[in-house]
Amino acid sequence: MASGAIFGGLIGKSASKDAAEMQKETALLGIDEQRRQYNQTREDYAPWRTTGANALKTLESKITAGPGEYTTSPGYEARIAEGQKGIERSAAARGSVLSGSALKGIERFSQDYASNEYKNFLDQYYQSLTPLQSLAGVGLTATSGTATAGTNSANVISQLLQNYGEATASGTINSANAITGGIQSGMNNALSAYSLWKANNSSSANNSSSASNVDSMGNSYGTTYIT
Repeated sequence: MASGAIFGGLIGKSASKDAAEMQKETALLGIDEQRRQYNQTREDYAPWRTTGANALKTLESKITAGPGEYTTSPGYEARIAEGQKGIERSAAARGSVLSGSALKGIERFSQDYASNEYKNFLDQYYQSLTPLQSLAGVGLTATSGTATAGTNSANVISQLLQNYGEATASGTINSANAITGGIQSGMNNALSAYSLWKANNSSSANNSSSASNVDSMGNSYGTTYIT
């Protein structure tokens, strides 16, 4: 009986160990899958991150350099001349050729035209930055997506490792409890068997003593009777 209880404890230990090993295998499979998924995500995002990074470098260079030296657009002088001629013809039609108002008109036209020309020059510079800003934004989005995927994978892997650790600790405790319980049960069984054996031996001894109090004629002379 004692050996059977201890054997049962050993079986319990083996079962706990098997359960822990299964938990370990499950955790490792889950970790491998999380890593595979994360690596695939990084690979998928890689072109976008690279393009964004390259665009960011170009954007930085263009902003550092600034719009550059202002140069008039092709045909600028011809358009200025045509505009001035138009003002002169208008003044001539009114009989005020090269008058003060006509000259002021020509000057104002030239200044306004030059100002608009410079504004167009700056607009073209800023417009050249827009595609680079968009591409850099795409790279930032891809980088954020990769970082999010990495964080999620890390959280899942940490949880799997924690589950495995808890299962291993629980398996160890259960194994120890199973063996301890088996030994304790075996000892209890042994004590019970010993108590029963002792009680039986004591009863046999009493029966023998009672039998010795009967004489050769079968008459008892003591106060103890055989039942």
